[in-house]
Amino acid sequence: MANAQIISKDLPATAEAGQGKSDADPILSFEHISQVYGGTGGTDRFVALDDVSFEVPAGQFIAIVGASGCGKTTLLNMAAGLAEPTGGTVLLSGKTPKSPNYDLGYMFARDSLLPWRSARKNVALPLEARGVPAAKRKARADEMLALVGLAGKEKQFPSQLSQGMRQRVAIARTMASDPSTLLMDEPFAALDARTRLHMQGEFLKIWENDVDENGRTRRTVFLVTHDLQEATVLADRVIVMLPSPGRIATDMLIDLPRPRAHLIDEIIFTERFRELQHELFTQLEGAVSHGASRTD
Repeated sequence: MANAQIISKDLPATAEAGQGKSDADPILSFEHISQVYGGTGGTDRFVALDDVSFEVPAGQFIAIVGASGCGKTTLLNMAAGLAEPTGGTVLLSGKTPKSPNYDLGYMFARDSLLPWRSARKNVALPLEARGVPAAKRKARADEMLALVGLAGKEKQFPSQLSQGMRQRVAIARTMASDPSTLLMDEPFAALDARTRLHMQGEFLKIWENDVDENGRTRRTVFLVTHDLQEATVLADRVIVMLPSPGRIATDMLIDLPRPRAHLIDEIIFTERFRELQHELFTQLEGAVSHGASRTD
């Protein structure tokens, strides 16, 4: 109830209200990243990213927003070790990212569940790939399904589940191997507005409640989204990207109180939330207009 009283007033523009975690060591680092496709002088040459640099402290929830073609998913793939930059350095826990990496979870917009496997066996898939014994896989999968509110659905197949339930299974699968870093590419985009808001709250509850002995969130989240409301309500920090070529327009800490999972429906109607939305929207509109003027 204390948090509800806090957010009913205008929030001060301070990093302390959010969890910027700037004192934590970076778990993910992008240093002067560039990505160029096509020949060096041909008309098919496309600069996807140009001199992009930022760090993500351990335990931070960061969101990247921007117009299509600004390199958001490319950055995500670099962090996963699925793409290499043309120039610059990407470091994950101080090392060049390699795939596969079982300490990293990657969740996509679509649930990507295997239709011939039950919910339990879909969740157990990353554990199976690691050679975890069957009994331990089953116990862990059931634990994760219960965590996302799907106890009793373990034996059902994707075709027997609603879209929201399938997305919960995907969340459970992503977290089953206990990764320290979660990469999420538009994970709630396929859901209707009501289900999306519910799933955002469910995911945020899991993330906020998973803390270490010092009360700090254990997992780092790197979210790519086109949804400014989603970025603002979920993240500690939002980076807005410029397109053509991809560059950082602004890097903003979100000074909303935590935990906020149970207060999402209140937070989105506060004055401070509207101010943050307006500022990010202004930056994003400027980015889109700038990109359009460069391609005219």
